[in-house]
Amino acid sequence: MRRRVKIAVVGDFNPEFHSHHATNAALRAGAERLGLDLELEWAPTPEVTEERLERSDGVWLAPGSPYSSKENALAAVELARRRDWPFTGS
Repeated sequence: MRRRVKIAVVGDFNPEFHSHHATNAALRAGAERLGLDLELEWAPTPEVTEERLERSDGVWLAPGSPYSSKENALAAVELARRRDWPFTGS
């Protein structure tokens, strides 16, 4: 049985940004290589809350995203660091 992992991708998904599709593909490829079932949840920056992020196993700050709420993007980084959650991003 494969372990299920949920990653919150903080950013304002835009289907026209190649980097957003590449983010999804990279995370899925990594999970497949590790034998994990991956659930991705894009968290638009205006909707980022502690409650929403704590439902995830890790946080990824989407690269190349023109965040509509830079304050919430930075709050997600701070929260992940303070809570010692797995975190990566731009």
